[in-house]
Amino acid sequence: MVAKQTAHDASVAHDLLDLVEEGDLLLADRAYCSYELIALARARGAHVLMRLHQARHRALDWRQGKKIGRNERIVTWRRPSQPKLSGIGTEAWKALPETLTLRLVKMEFEDRYGRKSELVVLATLLDPSTHCGVELSELYARRWVINVRTPEMAHRTLQVVMIAYNLMRALMLEASPEDPHAPGFRAVVDLVTANHGGFQALAEKPRLLAHRRRWLLGEIGARKLHKRPGRSEPRAVKRRLKPYPLLTTHRAKCEEIPHRSRYRNAA
Repeated sequence: MVAKQTAHDASVAHDLLDLVEEGDLLLADRAYCSYELIALARARGAHVLMRLHQARHRALDWRQGKKIGRNERIVTWRRPSQPKLSGIGTEAWKALPETLTLRLVKMEFEDRYGRKSELVVLATLLDPSTHCGVELSELYARRWVINVRTPEMAHRTLQVVMIAYNLMRALMLEASPEDPHAPGFRAVVDLVTANHGGFQALAEKPRLLAHRRRWLLGEIGARKLHKRPGRSEPRAVKRRLKPYPLLTTHRAKCEEIPHRSRYRNAA
């Protein structure tokens, strides 16, 4: 599916609902956790398992709802007013059910920095005897494994990297046809990354877009590496360690340690 880069995930998801069939289970992130998408998926006979949206998570009162376990609740959502970014018309919005009965499962996880935290998973599978809350949370935890850690996704990632590399080399060749290796590759990557937002804003303005592209090619051609034959750059640490103690408290509360004479006081 092709969509604008600035399009929100939830608005693009409406075009994918045609692929949903009865009995399917939609496994999605919190960007898709909206009353509208959940109701439309249930109307097709599908179930959903997704992370609770951050706005609802901040307003969540775990004491409310029907308790079915230490980390599980059954809650009822009422149909809100139609948002501006809704993907359906007014009549279709009024046809959505007035309430949705949902199941919340709290789970613990470690973020990318190793810090322990918790998140809440939402599911339309309400019967705890048929669908265990622990199994639902484990299934959501395997979402990234399903998306990323498969041979198909690894091959796709490598293909995208190769495409990006070839596009950068094509820009370097166009900017400096006499010597395409003269510009520094890393400098070109940084330049394109820093200016890609400006190209998005000019997507529907061809004249300004062409002017912006000529400017970018000129900048790429100007960022040439100086040829330094015979240059040797040994691996060494330029900044030496200073014999000062570590700053373990606020600077205003830090005091000199009188019995330490291994460093000199600052002038």
